[in-house]
Amino acid sequence: MPLFLYSQSASTDLTISPDSVFFIPGNPGVAAVVVSNNTNQPINLLQVQSENTPGYRPWGWKVFSMSVSTPHYIYPGQSIDFTIHYWTVILDKPQTGLLQDSMYVVSSVGTQYVHIFLDPSLISSVQDHSKFGFSVFPNPAMDRITIDLPVEETGQLLEVVDALGKVTMTRTLTVCKTQLDISSLPSGVYFVRLSGEKSFQVGKFMKQ
Repeated sequence: MPLFLYSQSASTDLTISPDSVFFIPGNPGVAAVVVSNNTNQPINLLQVQSENTPGYRPWGWKVFSMSVSTPHYIYPGQSIDFTIHYWTVILDKPQTGLLQDSMYVVSSVGTQYVHIFLDPSLISSVQDHSKFGFSVFPNPAMDRITIDLPVEETGQLLEVVDALGKVTMTRTLTVCKTQLDISSLPSGVYFVRLSGEKSFQVGKFMKQ
């Protein structure tokens, strides 16, 4: 399994909600996910990945419970649900930003992914280290934030995502330093996702 797969399946027959889950301080280490059939035909749910490979990442996750066992036919208008728990192991290398992984959901209409993020402040002894790091400031912020990144990382897709995984803003970065107007966003925790051809990074800020 790759470390992270950002692209979703092109199929909209099977909806995963939410398709991104975030484990952050102050929240329980569990997330509920629902898989729904939006067609007029049965869809065979073949497999839901049960956990990440032990020792593969410096943290882990697993499906704690699922309302059905696979394979299982999801009929039109029906859905199944499962919960994801995270667990931690000894951190074996420096990390920065949010740790990320993906779990796969395989069905007769294709493979889709649930993106999983973990704030490393949940793990002790996390060090700051980044080859292509970027900064978000001020933090907390009220009306505007500035995204500051290295020259070689311009041209990336920027997305601002709320704590439920909903994309609230998108932009393609063409300069190193970009200001965003966040005055219309409700107060809360937000994530800044930067994705390019060779990298994927996530930062976080608080909107007051």
